[in-house]
Amino acid sequence: MKLMTSGKIPVIFAMGIIFFCLAGPLDAKNENNIKLQDADSASVIEKIKPELGAKGTFIIPFGKPAPYLGYGYGAALFFDLAPFKQGIFTLRMGISSEFMYFNHKTSAVSARLMIFPEYAHIRFVIRLENGFLAYLKLGGGIGIALLNKTEYQITKIDKTAFDPLIAAGLGIGYNPPKVKHLVVFAEGDYKMIFESVSGQFVSASLGVGYQF
Repeated sequence: MKLMTSGKIPVIFAMGIIFFCLAGPLDAKNENNIKLQDADSASVIEKIKPELGAKGTFIIPFGKPAPYLGYGYGAALFFDLAPFKQGIFTLRMGISSEFMYFNHKTSAVSARLMIFPEYAHIRFVIRLENGFLAYLKLGGGIGIALLNKTEYQITKIDKTAFDPLIAAGLGIGYNPPKVKHLVVFAEGDYKMIFESVSGQFVSASLGVGYQF
């Protein structure tokens, strides 16, 4: 029995050495794989440059709702990415979620209108090496409208509608070279909402974006 036990000890010791020798390269290989995956992820993000942004808006209505709305204000969030870039030109595609609010009272009419434009957009961006940029934006989607209106304290209208909309805008911005992820911008845009609300809205906005 003593001889058998003493014979097992060198075998166990040898297996431990082999395992230790193999574990080192395996750990190093796994670490290299993780680094490669992180590098690939960073490379993809660098190529498509996702951007998340927000803006505040001042709005002037035109058309059918203009007489009873007055001026309005709003806010918006957007997210987009760049599937194509060539030189100073970049094509960005994404989604916008906005909020527009009007509350206007006269001796004849009291009206409150909230619109939630939800739409897909594309931006054609020209970005210069010094950080300045300009873009054209086009979009289309729906506007969720909630209207509360009283005329001469007699006629009351409470309406909720889902109307198609189109949007177009022009913007300028600046991406400071020392703060490469930050973009500040000013934008003017035009929205046309069809059917129930049936109006046009021109807005001026100031905003900020963060590019990942």
